[in-house]
Amino acid sequence: MKHLLTSIIVFSSIYSFGQNCTTESLLQKPGTWKETSGGMQGVAAADLAKEKKTVAFINSMIKSKYSPIAVNATANGGYNRSESNMPVNSYTYSIIPLESYCDGNMIKTAGETESYFSIGINSFFDEIYDTAQGDRELQEGFNVLSQMPRLKDGYYYFDEKKIPLVLGGTGKSNAWLITYDGKLPWAYVTKKEFLEKRKKNLSVQMDMDASGIKDVLKNIEIEKGFKETEYKNDADKLQRYMKMDYLPSKERYGKQLAEIDKRYKPVFDKVDDLLKMPATELNQYAIVKMDPKDGLSYLFTTEDDPFAKILIKPNPAYFNKKLPRSAPQFFTVYIRGNHNDPVVAKFMADIIKAIDFNVLKNILGKEPNQPVAQAKATPPAKPIAIKPVIEIKAYDIYKNEPSKGFKQTDVSQLKNVAQLPAAVNSKIKAKALSIRLTASTIVGYLNELQNDVEKNLDQQQTKNTQIIYAKVKSAPVDLADLGIWLYYKGATKEALWCLSKAASMAPTNDYIISNLTGIMNLAHAEARALPLHRYLKTKYPVNTTILNNLGQALYALGEISNSKTVLDSCIKIYAYHPQANYTRAIIAEKEGKNGEATAFIQKSIKGSYSDKTNEFAQRKGIKLDYSNLLNRYRPTTNEYINPARFRPPAQCKNVFEAEKLEAEWDEWKNTMQEIIAKINGGLSTASSDFQQQSQKQIQHKTSASGFSFGPLHGKAEKLYKVYLDKIAAVQEEAQFYLDHTYKMDKTSIETNHESKIAEIEKKYASMSGEGKGSYSEARCNELNAENNNYLELMAGINNAFNNRFSEPLRSLNIEAMYWSQMMPGPEGSREMLYYDRAIFAVNPLQINSTFIQPCEQNQNGSAGKLEAEMPDPYCPISFKFKVQFVKINGDCGKFEVELEFEGLVLNLERDFVQKKSTIAFGAGISLDLQNKVDDISQNVIVPGKVVELVEFGGGGVGVKAQGFIEIDSDGVSDFGLRGEASVEGVFTDKGDLKISGKMGVNSGVDITPSPAVQGIGNTLNDAFLR
Repeated sequence: MKHLLTSIIVFSSIYSFGQNCTTESLLQKPGTWKETSGGMQGVAAADLAKEKKTVAFINSMIKSKYSPIAVNATANGGYNRSESNMPVNSYTYSIIPLESYCDGNMIKTAGETESYFSIGINSFFDEIYDTAQGDRELQEGFNVLSQMPRLKDGYYYFDEKKIPLVLGGTGKSNAWLITYDGKLPWAYVTKKEFLEKRKKNLSVQMDMDASGIKDVLKNIEIEKGFKETEYKNDADKLQRYMKMDYLPSKERYGKQLAEIDKRYKPVFDKVDDLLKMPATELNQYAIVKMDPKDGLSYLFTTEDDPFAKILIKPNPAYFNKKLPRSAPQFFTVYIRGNHNDPVVAKFMADIIKAIDFNVLKNILGKEPNQPVAQAKATPPAKPIAIKPVIEIKAYDIYKNEPSKGFKQTDVSQLKNVAQLPAAVNSKIKAKALSIRLTASTIVGYLNELQNDVEKNLDQQQTKNTQIIYAKVKSAPVDLADLGIWLYYKGATKEALWCLSKAASMAPTNDYIISNLTGIMNLAHAEARALPLHRYLKTKYPVNTTILNNLGQALYALGEISNSKTVLDSCIKIYAYHPQANYTRAIIAEKEGKNGEATAFIQKSIKGSYSDKTNEFAQRKGIKLDYSNLLNRYRPTTNEYINPARFRPPAQCKNVFEAEKLEAEWDEWKNTMQEIIAKINGGLSTASSDFQQQSQKQIQHKTSASGFSFGPLHGKAEKLYKVYLDKIAAVQEEAQFYLDHTYKMDKTSIETNHESKIAEIEKKYASMSGEGKGSYSEARCNELNAENNNYLELMAGINNAFNNRFSEPLRSLNIEAMYWSQMMPGPEGSREMLYYDRAIFAVNPLQINSTFIQPCEQNQNGSAGKLEAEMPDPYCPISFKFKVQFVKINGDCGKFEVELEFEGLVLNLERDFVQKKSTIAFGAGISLDLQNKVDDISQNVIVPGKVVELVEFGGGGVGVKAQGFIEIDSDGVSDFGLRGEASVEGVFTDKGDLKISGKMGVNSGVDITPSPAVQGIGNTLNDAFLR
């Protein structure tokens, strides 16, 4: 996708010597002008010749009125093959200026720049030429813009944007659009069009949601047919099957299908109600945003909403199809740069003055063989200045961005540390590779596997499996799901029994078989799993879970080339698959391709953080830019601090509200003092606790009390530093802005105000006096009007600063508070970090309001008492979320899973500090996992309390948002949300088995099995040879 707004960095190195180099002398220094031919790709020769004429014409126009000052300017044209859906060719004219600067008394030319100017010919977002594709087609149904251009003086302009600069700081960008009179090369979508399309898309989404369940119901009927044939001479068995398996399964999945209908009905009703709006409203432009309370609905909003999406569609009628494809039919003018740099600011101002907008408009639809008579250069009109208003703009603290100055490790410095898997018994490998399962042979294969697993159980494990089977024997899918979590509890034999038993009970259920093979991989029974992997791949060739697990099995068997091919096909579908990329990194290293290995590791970490992957990168010497890789979204929705609660009152913009607002500000300041005093008290207590905990740790070196070895600590450490670095950068930028831009704006406003006030006083002083009458009311009116104007201007620059810096700093510090509670170390240490950030979260760098009382008597103002309570720190992973079949909650030291089946609540808990394990049915039945220390059981019975279902991450679990959990040998390393249709997740993937809300087990080489687990795998593989 091409974008009008691009970020350009160009590298070079030029310098010269001078005396007393200053900004003033730089702005007198002549620059240089260079023209290059630019890039070209796939353009027909005849079209290319015409396009070059247009670019040459624009270049001539610019050169006639622009002389470079203090920059080395390079102008060029860019010509690209246009897509078949585009009625015109798209090409550009651009200028890249390398700025001069002073280094002591030496004048140097920058080695890189983010300044950029372009005139695009028929060039804008590619989406204006096409209908929505992919996720967007199913969501909004149309392509989107973030803002509407405004028409003035015959041209369209876009609002000036503040833009982050890759090299640090903030710049600005401006854009204009020159089109046929009053027309746009795209069309806006009406509310009626959106609603009608949304209704169709909801039907598609609903069908997709239900398709997996319908497949299961279909398989149930197929299985019933098999059982009727199998038990045709045994009525009792058939009756038992119908009662215990067929009818309960059909009823359960029938209920799930009904739940989908129930979930979608109010959404359809909402759309139908909106379609009943008056025609005048239905014909308005559709500007929408996702309803935060409902992941299936959209809300109509306004353009100034930070989450607004302006819907557009192609407008083929705009384009004159009789013209050559190379003919200019609209122009985009775009410029960006660091306007705080005087050299850049001059370049930006001079280059815009050199554009003759009338000339560009005159050559629309023409081939500029001869220069057009140039009208007087008139820069496009800017919008009329409006009074600034307070606005809290959304700040994307979760967006990945590269760290300033980050440099990737040179490939030549990387180490080779990977080890290929140990050789497998050749006879076992040969048999695994030779078996090809079919629908008719898989039943026997699964029964044989289940028998081998059962033979490997000891007396206690046999008892455990009997308890489990008695509870869920009529529900093979639930039995299989239970097996997955038993594996993560360390009960590998019981896990394999549950999964193999479930598969033998339901041999047509590919979801169960897929997870069975994943757990078999993790138990190092890859040889025995391989025939099942291949069987599944023939049925689901684009399922990333199946492709990954097949690739991992081939890798473990030493089939490196075949493994590479399969893993590459997995990564092609889901680029950031964590396990597939990790294993590919190992293969790439063994091929001597450490550059590729680095790329695979980066994609693995971007897909999901794992300590194992991170450790592998460190051992190789790969530097990872965590700021640009880690998913920053919180695993929970708990709010540490409600930012609105601590924001100050509104800026004063009117003298008649001054007294009331000043009282509110005084109360806010008092509240801030109280809160900060409480925070400092908490910080002092935490510091004392930390000292005591540290002393205790020194005295009892084996004690783990108060330490967090649990979920997410590796990721938390890195994200905490990412946010601290960003806080420091924003603070530095804010201080510079305060000392320069803000100071100049404030001085200008105050100087002008003082002059106006003096004029008013002078005017009425000469008019008043004995015999001249009283003008006190007129004087007060003028003074109040001027003071109101001053207050509005001051409120404008204050709000601009607070919105640009204060609110981001508040949000960034809140995130640092949040992640501080997942850091490793004593509790006191975490609380110190928490309180340290809390001070800046509740009261960041803030510009307070200015007040002026009115000329006449003001009304009394007062403010109510504000709440000064500061929330105490708590563990941010006391979380709950639903994945339909499982409810999960935990805290800083524990990870707890609660599954609810019909008539059964199963609670699994892993304590990462005390290393205890618990598996409890209800309140009193417990499995013995032989979790003993010095022959003393460490198991604990946990009451079977059913927790409240809470939407995970605010996104729910539906067709468009799926929760994922990454678990390695140390516990939970990462979790979050993934969109099903575009970025695949662990629970459901695009192309995966349509079992809504179920979990797909992705195996990988980063899981290190215990000797006992390794032994289980060997036993199952060896059974191949009988």
